[in-house]
Amino acid sequence: MIVREQVGDKEKLHPAIKQRWNDMTQEPEPLSYKLHSMETLRMKQIELNPILAKKYETLMKESDEALPDNETATYEIFKKYQDFHLNEPLGAVETLPFEVERSHTGSLPVYTEFRL
Repeated sequence: MIVREQVGDKEKLHPAIKQRWNDMTQEPEPLSYKLHSMETLRMKQIELNPILAKKYETLMKESDEALPDNETATYEIFKKYQDFHLNEPLGAVETLPFEVERSHTGSLPVYTEFRL
């Protein structure tokens, strides 16, 4: 009786699945864009609205005694972070090597790369 060598599961896969497997197991590339720091965001939220911050900190204690009055939420603190929003991009790490211009209809171009 001839016993053949056992074939692994990866060798039995479809070629497209093998290619996807190879793409998913590559070394991660460094990000080309900046990320928001969650600590900075939380500190800005606490400074922006101290009443909600205190409520958030005391939720687990089920006690409203630590809540400050409305006078602590000053207009200066609100004005300081009025334009801050998470939807605003931080910008790219490096500049783009090309210019993106709107078309005559006012829409931005969309490029899609298809690999077969």
